[in-house]
Amino acid sequence: MDSYRVEKKAAMKIALADTDAEIDPATTEGRGHRPEPELDRLSNILKAFNDNFGTLFDDTDRVVKRIREDIAPKVAADVAYQNAKENTPHTAKMAHDQALGKVMQRLLTDDTEIYKQFVENEAFKRFVGDMVYAMTNPRKSAGSSFTQAAGPPAGNGYANRPANGYCRRPLSGTHSQAGAPARSGWRQTDRGTSMEAERGFDFLEGQWDAVCRVPSEDGWVEAPGSLSVSRTLDGLVFVELFEGIYHGGALKGLGLRVFNRETREWEHTWTDTLEPGNFHVWKGVFQDGTIDSFAEWADAGGKPVRSRLTWSEITQDSAHWESARSTDGGTTWQLHWMIDWRRRAES
Repeated sequence: MDSYRVEKKAAMKIALADTDAEIDPATTEGRGHRPEPELDRLSNILKAFNDNFGTLFDDTDRVVKRIREDIAPKVAADVAYQNAKENTPHTAKMAHDQALGKVMQRLLTDDTEIYKQFVENEAFKRFVGDMVYAMTNPRKSAGSSFTQAAGPPAGNGYANRPANGYCRRPLSGTHSQAGAPARSGWRQTDRGTSMEAERGFDFLEGQWDAVCRVPSEDGWVEAPGSLSVSRTLDGLVFVELFEGIYHGGALKGLGLRVFNRETREWEHTWTDTLEPGNFHVWKGVFQDGTIDSFAEWADAGGKPVRSRLTWSEITQDSAHWESARSTDGGTTWQLHWMIDWRRRAES
C-alpha cells in the first residue's frame, strides 16, 4: 500500500518555475488532479483487500493493480455492458457480471493465481465483483465503500488450494468471529411465498454446452460436456440428461428436479453411469439469484458426508455450477467439480 501511495502522491506533484512566486489559494474545482476523496477511496480498497485477502497472495499490490488496470477496463469495454448502462440501467449489474465472468475466464492462462481464487473463493469473487462494478459504473456505485469485509477474512478458514488440487473453504456464514457462536453448515434462506420461487429454474430448459473441470494432482482437468433439459408432468418436473467428465472419466447422468410447494424448497436427485443407483436428494432455496442445495449420506466407512451443489451467475444463456463436499459437518468444504454452462445456439 505504501508504494501505491507514493506513486499517487508523485503523480500529484506540481513543479513551480519560480520558488518565490505567489500561489493562488486552492479552489474546490477540479484542475486535472485526482480529488482527495477518490484517493482515500482507493486507499480504502487496498486496506480492505489486504485485511481480507492479504494471506492469499504474495503481492497484493500486484493483484489490485491487475484488477484496476486490466480487469476493470476490459469489463468497461464490454459492448453489452455499455448498452445496458446506457439503455436499460436496471440490467446493468447482470450485464456487468457476465462481462466480468468472460474477462476472468481469460485469466485461466494469463494469471492462474487470481483465476483460481475467483472461482473457488466466494468472498474474493464477491469483493472483486463489487470493486469492478464500482469502478465501471460510478453512477450506481456512488458512495460505495470497500472498508467493510466482503466476506469471511482469509484467516478464518480461507486458504490457497493445496497441491492436491482441492480448495478447502467454509460455507459462507459458518465461520465464527471472536465471541460469536458458529452457525450450522446449512445456509438459512427465505423460502418465499410467491410463484416466483417456483420459477427459479425456468432458465434451465433447453440445450446447453458445458466446460467441465475436475481437480487432479497436476491441476484442473478440463473437458467439454452437454446438458439437455426438458419438462414433464405438466411442466412441474425438470428432466436433465448430462454427458461430460468426472473423476472416474467419461460420465452420463440423469437428474430430476422439482419445486416442493409444501416446503418451498427445490429438490434434486441424480444417478449416473459411474455409480448407478444410490439416489440422494439435494434440497435448497434461491437467495439473491444463487442456490445452494444440500444432501447428506455416509461413506463406505460409515463417516457422514455432506454435499453442496451451487448454481450461480445465472442468466438466460449462461450459468456456473459447483459441487463441494464436507466431512467435518460443513466447517470446511472440498471443491471437486465445476461446470460452466452456455446455452447452445439454435441451428
